[in-house]
Amino acid sequence: MLGTSLSGLQKTARFRIAGALPAKVLADMLDFHISTFKTYANLAAGVRGEYPAIRAATTHQRS
Repeated sequence: MLGTSLSGLQKTARFRIAGALPAKVLADMLDFHISTFKTYANLAAGVRGEYPAIRAATTHQRS
């Protein structure tokens, strides 16, 4: 399969639509937590400077 996993393709699809639709709508439609799509939306919009803070917050939430 060209070295691509199904999980990777799904993440890519979510990332691409995150820039087009509001995070709340996507989270409700796909049964994800809203913070997941807020993160994707921020990254899709090119707000790359926030990535370390986003990663720190997600790592902190997991603990």
